Amino acid sequence: MLVIPDTKENNSYKKYDKEAKTMEYLCYAGGNESMWTEAPEYFDRNCSGKVFGKPCLVLKAVCWFNPWGTIEGVTLPKNSSTLTLCIYHACTRNYSLDSGIIMEIADLADEELKYLSIWNDRWPVQGVKLSKDGVHRRQQLCTVTVPEAYLGKKVAVKIRFN
Repeated sequence: MLVIPDTKENNSYKKYDKEAKTMEYLCYAGGNESMWTEAPEYFDRNCSGKVFGKPCLVLKAVCWFNPWGTIEGVTLPKNSSTLTLCIYHACTRNYSLDSGIIMEIADLADEELKYLSIWNDRWPVQGVKLSKDGVHRRQQLCTVTVPEAYLGKKVAVKIRFN
């Protein structure tokens, strides 16, 4: 697992996925300000397991929920026009969330990082079965076509719930 250098959030990683036979770009959303992750009334950090050497978060209660994560430094090949979105997560038996999920993309050469929405759906995504046994899983959510203007560039990909 390699940390992608020179990122604003220091939560972007990449690794080779042997099963998919491709480079996988990842982000850790537990370290940004998209949710009150340090508040013990909302999250439990005393759980087994780590993600990228950082604690897994267990959501205890919520009054609002709009987490997001940004993967910075993704190099898109000129000859591949799709991105596959997967999420690593765990759900317990009481899990329930009715939300939207959005994937956005921005050219890192653009100083203002103007994000363009390239996919959105309802959460949970139709056809994706959420196991509620508390086991961390990788689940594929979608494959999207990337606009041609972003091919061959270094981009940021943001995933957010709303």
